[in-house]
Amino acid sequence: MMARQVVRDFVYGALDLCTAGCGVKRRIGGETIRFPARWCRWYPADYEPGTFVFLRTHCGRGDTVIDVGAHLGLFSVVMARSVGPTGRVISFEPTPLTRAALRETVRINGCDEIVEVRGEAVSKTTGTATFFDTGDAISNANSLVHNRRSQVGLEVKTVSLDDLVAEHHLTVRCLKVDVEGAEFDLLLGAHKTLMNDRPAVALSLHPASLKAAGHSLADVWGLLQQYEIRVRLLVSYGMKAPPQDARVGRDWFIQQEDLFDVALEPKHSSAR
Repeated sequence: MMARQVVRDFVYGALDLCTAGCGVKRRIGGETIRFPARWCRWYPADYEPGTFVFLRTHCGRGDTVIDVGAHLGLFSVVMARSVGPTGRVISFEPTPLTRAALRETVRINGCDEIVEVRGEAVSKTTGTATFFDTGDAISNANSLVHNRRSQVGLEVKTVSLDDLVAEHHLTVRCLKVDVEGAEFDLLLGAHKTLMNDRPAVALSLHPASLKAAGHSLADVWGLLQQYEIRVRLLVSYGMKAPPQDARVGRDWFIQQEDLFDVALEPKHSSAR
């Protein structure tokens, strides 16, 4: 194992030298994006096609948009390219090692002036909480929710979207959210933002982790109805969509057991 790690470190170091620290190009979702050499093979070429389409559709030039659970920064870069130099992307990633890789991805793709990287975990309130790390390098399963893979608990700052928006006087046009089971609390803390700004939201739902957090898909559905939000499926990886142009109803929604992605579209949009 040690010898294998030494070989990996040598190869990644050589790649960094060969690329002059500019990262390795990958073609994913129709986008050419550079990644730090060590993490350049993390995403498959067909990663979440529905999310790419959603972000290109809903992130407009000059918009303020938010990436919650930004991981290595794939979608933060896509969002930055969509909003352009007059726009703003706020990207949240609480795990220190992953956040460092996110900053590097943003830098080598020339998005430093557009993307603001933040280390808080987004939740229902502003304060502090325990954030659980699986112990795997660049894991995308770290969360405010303790699960069977959790190894280490880190104390992190938390922020609600409503507090962030109020403090910085933001108008949010689009959100991408992947918080590994903490979806309900995030939505609770985004009530004013979702009702006033009426942003489009790409939301990943993790039924098992949501249950571990003491909530259910029925709870999430009820909250979305209070917020007057329609739900559509973001079809990925050959998943069978519900009939009628991927519009999702309550019965289908609450019966899901595996990870799925949805688009949240306000029934009544705010004027741009």
